[in-house]
Amino acid sequence: MRDMRDEKISVAEAASLLFVTPATVRNWIRSGILSSDGSTVSRAEIEKTVGAIRNGSLDKLTARRNKSAMRGCDLYEDYLEDDGTNRAVCGAILETFRAEGAEAGRIPDILRDQYALLRKRRQTEGSPSFVPYQDYLGFVYLSLKANSDRKTSGLYYTPQRTVAKMMDEMERVTPGIREKRMIDPCCGTGNFLLEALRRGIPFENLYGMDIDEDAVKIARMNLRLNGIRDERLLAEHIRCGDYLRDAVPGTFDLIVGNPPWGYVYSEEEKAAFLGEYQCASRHGTESYDLFLERSIRLAGPDTRIGFVLPEAILNVGRHRTIREILRQKTGLRFVCYIGNAFRGVSCPVILLGAERRETEENGDIGEAGLGCRITCGTQTRILRLPRDLTDHYWNFDVTDEEERVLRKIRPESERVYLKGNADFALGIVTGSNREFLSEECVPGSEMVLRGSDIERYTYRDSGVYLRYDRARLQQAAREEFYRAEEKLIYRFIGTTPAFAYDDRGLLTLNSANILIPRMEGYSIRYILAVLNSPVVSFWCRKKYRSVKLLRSHIEEIPIPEASEEEQREIVKLVDEILRRKKEEDTNGILSVIEQKIGRLYGLTESELEMCRR
Repeated sequence: MRDMRDEKISVAEAASLLFVTPATVRNWIRSGILSSDGSTVSRAEIEKTVGAIRNGSLDKLTARRNKSAMRGCDLYEDYLEDDGTNRAVCGAILETFRAEGAEAGRIPDILRDQYALLRKRRQTEGSPSFVPYQDYLGFVYLSLKANSDRKTSGLYYTPQRTVAKMMDEMERVTPGIREKRMIDPCCGTGNFLLEALRRGIPFENLYGMDIDEDAVKIARMNLRLNGIRDERLLAEHIRCGDYLRDAVPGTFDLIVGNPPWGYVYSEEEKAAFLGEYQCASRHGTESYDLFLERSIRLAGPDTRIGFVLPEAILNVGRHRTIREILRQKTGLRFVCYIGNAFRGVSCPVILLGAERRETEENGDIGEAGLGCRITCGTQTRILRLPRDLTDHYWNFDVTDEEERVLRKIRPESERVYLKGNADFALGIVTGSNREFLSEECVPGSEMVLRGSDIERYTYRDSGVYLRYDRARLQQAAREEFYRAEEKLIYRFIGTTPAFAYDDRGLLTLNSANILIPRMEGYSIRYILAVLNSPVVSFWCRKKYRSVKLLRSHIEEIPIPEASEEEQREIVKLVDEILRRKKEEDTNGILSVIEQKIGRLYGLTESELEMCRR
């Protein structure tokens, strides 16, 4: 029997577990190191690979960068813009540090030595080269810190190119920036302050705070290296303190930085935050939400805030409170989608710029938000059409033309929804795949479907069989859902929604979930056609920006009202696809269904073509 753990995860999630980039995971799939069904990988295989890297038993991955990521500390490679000299010096320091036992207590001494070498301004073999406004000391510090420490403290210092991009945006939206007072509330070793200094903002106008005393000392070292000699001013302007709870030194025109992500707070801190912050929650408090709320609270009229944040802040339910605060109290100035900006962290990143307003607003981005600059990759555009920010999900990677189509897909009437009109059920988690799963159909077993087996309308025979004993399974829905007379099965993870029709009472694993529509007057096969349409694919792509298809997403999909005759015509075509089961070409039938559904949504041919792209 083969061990086939059924839990599937995305490439991005696998990359996070492996401390590599998604591109590396895809390369390993192509080279046969990892297996994949096209869009997902097995969590069990990833965990096995992690162990193999740690103990060095995986010959194909003996490269230093793969093993170092798993062994406590690694070179924070992408942090500097450098000709390679200082990276090489830091790499040598790191090798020696590891060889001597990697004791955290030695880090301050190492940094003082490097600082002394930089002050001499004379480069010798094995010594660093002084580069103005470069945070080399922060590079060394972060590279020596254990990965586990970085994660529990939310310590992800911003690469130099991302800092420069943020300051480009802040300079663009802030006339006379050199006369403005700026604070970095989580300054770390001072990379944002160095970039501001490089752009001509005098140090008298720059402030920084951080709870990491060592980082604050390094920030002061960096500023001394770049010409700041007034020790009293350094002590006043660069402070060790808690931005969320301590007083800040005055008011500021600019609040710029990269707040901690996923900081692990104590129970005492969590309890205190509940009384202080709207974003605090008994179910989990996210540090960057608190930093943004605090900044909005401290901001005066026209104060501009620029933060490096996970893209999740725009579209994940737990961040609705901070989105509501942003909507009511600020006008958005820029949103830059920059992808995975931090090495070893598979988390899409945005640069968010907002301006504090004197009056609060409700509903759409009004005049205060129009003109917001959106950047995605090499494409930049200005919002000319208001966006509805009362929505649960904010996606600004949508052109005004696409926004008009989204509004046609969901007008105020003539749509029905699955929320409250359907049953949902998760697939099975066995708890012991070696015991329950097999590639052979043995007595007492039956075929079980995985997400990779689900296609639009139909499914492939999986070749995987389950011995179904509900009482012994780790997770299983009520059997009536699996055995329903008719049901839809959908992929939980995928770039395009895919729903299959099942009237055989098949079982599914947890990468394939179940939907049973219960909408009076609507055929389940009509719903199937709508959910598999390019229109719904476009809707999900533009509204949710997620490879996961959640129940909440499905419940919010607008389904066009249709007469019995209109449904009958579509269902007849769906039945023909189900009859052929991919054994014959169905492209012509699919095209006709797409046209009919496009018309029900009121889309023109060009708008439907936009949905197909």
